[in-house]
Amino acid sequence: REVLGKMYDALGISRGEDDQRLYWHMNMDRFFDAPNLIVVCVERSLAPWTLMDIGAINCAITLLAHSHGLGTCIMGRAANYPEILRGHLHIPDNKLVVIGMAIGHPDLDAAVNKFRAGREPLDSFVTWHGM
Repeated sequence: REVLGKMYDALGISRGEDDQRLYWHMNMDRFFDAPNLIVVCVERSLAPWTLMDIGAINCAITLLAHSHGLGTCIMGRAANYPEILRGHLHIPDNKLVVIGMAIGHPDLDAAVNKFRAGREPLDSFVTWHGM
């Protein structure tokens, strides 16, 4: 929530501006009008650690896209509407919609693309052994 609040501040959306916040969320639902959306699915029967593989794949796609001048926005929000995606993309029921990734040419002047979320120091969530 803290990061979301800071992002709203960067966008100039104040607390109580519910119409602007709704507009922002509707923009997310449209995947920020990106020309393409990658929808990542897995077989429902696969083990949970398959999600780690998806994280690595998303990272690789993001780096590859960036090397070609494209931007990506990895969006868990896509998984909020699996039935809509299934209907449009003919995704079978045995597949779990995990995540979406908007991909296209970024608007580098957009305020949201200038926002930088803070990062936790690595040592706050990693314990090193034997080093």
